[in-house]
Amino acid sequence: MGPYPIFSCGDWGALAEDLRELAGELVSVSLVADPFGDWSLETLEHCFPDVLLRFKDHFVVELGPDPMRRVQQNHRRNAARAERIGLVTEVVTHDRLLPRAVELASQIAEVPAPIMAGLKEIYVTGSAAVTGPALAAEQDIAGAQELDRDGLGARYAEITERNRRQIRPQS
Repeated sequence: MGPYPIFSCGDWGALAEDLRELAGELVSVSLVADPFGDWSLETLEHCFPDVLLRFKDHFVVELGPDPMRRVQQNHRRNAARAERIGLVTEVVTHDRLLPRAVELASQIAEVPAPIMAGLKEIYVTGSAAVTGPALAAEQDIAGAQELDRDGLGARYAEITERNRRQIRPQS
């Protein structure tokens, strides 16, 4: 699992019109706005008039002599849990991060190009075989649904609370 994608936009003022032009092609849009982007809350509300949910605040941190002292304890716990349940294959300490990344890159670079191209084709073909029909089914099902925006905020709160209980069961 990697970091979530940050959405960057060259002209935030034109985004609402771009989204309107794609209205017939999109089921939904979910994104995390670039924290350094030239947008305002009003701009985002204009772009996403149906639902706009605050995800989290982003902070800029100077990675000085001891960057790990700024890493929150819950991030370390989450990394360890992700490894334990199989979401990631390896968690390394900060001082081992770059050396381990170079080791893995070297191992990948040793794979002959035709084999790597074949592996990529396997991944792309396999993924398309699953995601293509899944996306088509999602579009069919979503298109047949009647939108109920009135209870959306309450439903979001219920789901968020349920997810929190699943992650941190009550003692």
